[in-house]
Amino acid sequence: MEGLDKATIMEIILENSKGSKFYENELRREKALRQQIEQKLKIIKSLTPVMLKSGELEADAILKDLRQKRGFSRLIVHVDMDAFYAAVEIRDQPELRHHPVAVGSNSMLSTSNYIARRFGVRAGLPGFLGKKLCPQLKIIPCDFVKYTAASRVVRSILMEYTVSAGNTQNPCESDNIPFSAVSLDEAYLDITDHLVDRCDFPIERRTFWPRSAPGAPMLVCRCRSRSKHPQSHNLNISCTNNQIPIDDNSESNSNSCPETDKSSVKLSVPMIKPKYSDPELDVCIECGLLYKSGRRIFGLSAWEAVREMRFRVFCATRLTCSAGLGPNTLIAKIASDWIKPCGQHEIANTSEAVDKFMQTMPVRKVPGIGHVTERRLDAFGIKTCADLIDKRGLLWHVSTKTSMIYYMRIALGYSDDRWLTNIKNHFDEKSNKSFGFIDNDSENSVPSIQGQVELNRKSMSVERTFSDTSDENELMHRCEQLSQMLSTDLKEEHVKGQLITVKMKLDTFEIRTRSQLLPDYTNHTEIINSFGRELLREEMVAFKSNPAVNKPLTLRLMGLRMSNLLPVEMCPQIRQRSVEEAFMFAITSNNNNPEKNPSTISKTLLNTETSIKSHNMISSPKSVESTKTKLKKLTKSSQKNDKKKIVGCNSSSLITQWTKPAPLPTDNEVGSPSSSISLNLPLEPSSSSLASASSSNNNVGYFFKCPVCERDFRFSSEDKVSQFIYLKNLFFQRDKMSFTSNRFV
Repeated sequence: MEGLDKATIMEIILENSKGSKFYENELRREKALRQQIEQKLKIIKSLTPVMLKSGELEADAILKDLRQKRGFSRLIVHVDMDAFYAAVEIRDQPELRHHPVAVGSNSMLSTSNYIARRFGVRAGLPGFLGKKLCPQLKIIPCDFVKYTAASRVVRSILMEYTVSAGNTQNPCESDNIPFSAVSLDEAYLDITDHLVDRCDFPIERRTFWPRSAPGAPMLVCRCRSRSKHPQSHNLNISCTNNQIPIDDNSESNSNSCPETDKSSVKLSVPMIKPKYSDPELDVCIECGLLYKSGRRIFGLSAWEAVREMRFRVFCATRLTCSAGLGPNTLIAKIASDWIKPCGQHEIANTSEAVDKFMQTMPVRKVPGIGHVTERRLDAFGIKTCADLIDKRGLLWHVSTKTSMIYYMRIALGYSDDRWLTNIKNHFDEKSNKSFGFIDNDSENSVPSIQGQVELNRKSMSVERTFSDTSDENELMHRCEQLSQMLSTDLKEEHVKGQLITVKMKLDTFEIRTRSQLLPDYTNHTEIINSFGRELLREEMVAFKSNPAVNKPLTLRLMGLRMSNLLPVEMCPQIRQRSVEEAFMFAITSNNNNPEKNPSTISKTLLNTETSIKSHNMISSPKSVESTKTKLKKLTKSSQKNDKKKIVGCNSSSLITQWTKPAPLPTDNEVGSPSSSISLNLPLEPSSSSLASASSSNNNVGYFFKCPVCERDFRFSSEDKVSQFIYLKNLFFQRDKMSFTSNRFV
């Protein structure tokens, strides 16, 4: 930023936020951070040379393992739109082009253009503070319908570079493509296969005109006087691996500020003169169109493919983007952030190039390291990625093992890109046969993307910021909206989740989370909304009943997160497995116990038919054949060990060997507490013997001890037992026998 220096920005923010809830929250966070740092420094002072050497050996083992896993056979591209929301608004309102613009509200800003960022206005800053930093700031409300439409156009272009020549399927309709969109304005793609096919592309296929469609007007600058704006809006900075440019453009870096005097602040900030300019991609700062007219012919290399990609994105949307090329997503991400805005940078696919690139990289530039982590590492004397390795012994004793692995990964520039389709051939077929389960910690457990086994992604979430409100109806409505968005995202990725978390940011900027384990894997809006509203309602009651607060819950942000994700194709198999295992457990336990007397069975009523109708989103197991087959096998072995005969029942059905027939309750007895439990479902008998028994006596039932609740129930067939166990497994999953979440997953 060239508008304000860092000290001035912090001074203005503190002066205008003193006494506010935001200021009080920042003070609490700062105090907690200082205490944490002091505790870590005490640990560091107590370390002996032997302890440091031990930590280095532990870290060396991690480094050795990570170096062996590094791969350089793929070429990953990270594409990031430049100030996306603000750029869309400026495109539709050209009069805003030379003004500081932010998108959001007075409560919170979502993004800002590059002129506003030079004054310290950035994403996540309250709008009223943005006005204090830059009085001329224009704040525009968010329009996600417009942003989503532009994002779809960009994605459709990017996906064309992920499809190989042998794949004739529409990339927009296929899930099996090396493409991952992480937000509306950001995506990763693997162009390795495209580069192989690109070698055979004729010139005509690599030739494009600067227009949105054939016959459309040329997107070329027609300003009368070019002398008024000799500088282009393109900031294609050509950097070497040893140079780190000043990051005055990153939204995530809240501390990137220039060192200029406050008196030099002016509204009309001139554009930074680029060190290198791409003549075919330069954009006029007055009209926002391309300088050069005529067709563009792009080459065959990866660099040319990305230039072509960015050119096509601009022609389709009139929006600029930045791109980074590297052997994995981490390097590609850092490269694109490094060269923003409107540029591209490539790191060669060699270990030497990656090591050189990361050696002098400030840790703050690495995705995932924010202001707090930077402060901690700075207190330990760690400023660059090279310092992470040099001080690995010290770092081992003040970090968790998970954090230590992460630090070593970024120091090596390593990213475990399991979403790539090319590594799906390395699946461990043996582990994949067992109901689709794959050990996520195994080296062989390499899931592919989206619709296939994607166990690498742990969760999906959505959240929205809004004006402070304590109105229960409005909060419930926002929870419903978030449920719809989260459900849509889950369905697009073809996954379901089982752990739902509600994130709440209070008006005091305090963040709270509440989680709930769902009875079954789901991606349905109604189920997500139901559990989300219940968690929110419980938090409202608990907050209001707190004598120290004694006021309604007031929120400024709400989010929903779904964890424990599994592909849709695996969820029914897991559910069926839990039903079968419950059935077999009950059979085994009953075979080892003496026959039960119907008179001793507990008398509790469960109207299962009503339960099934009220939970129509739950389907019964698709097939009970596997259960019956197991029953028949157990019947033969059980007949050898137990030669007892049950009167009126055929030994071909195993159920008749561990139950006794008894009269079903009459209509008058159904509602009484002393009546037995029956399952009145229209299911076909599983054997001829059961059919004959049913025809001879309609009041015959079979008792079954539920392994979940340990109560006794009566049924007329094993099919009914299977359905009943399915429901019990669903409603009582957190009881003693939690089959899906605890025993089998």
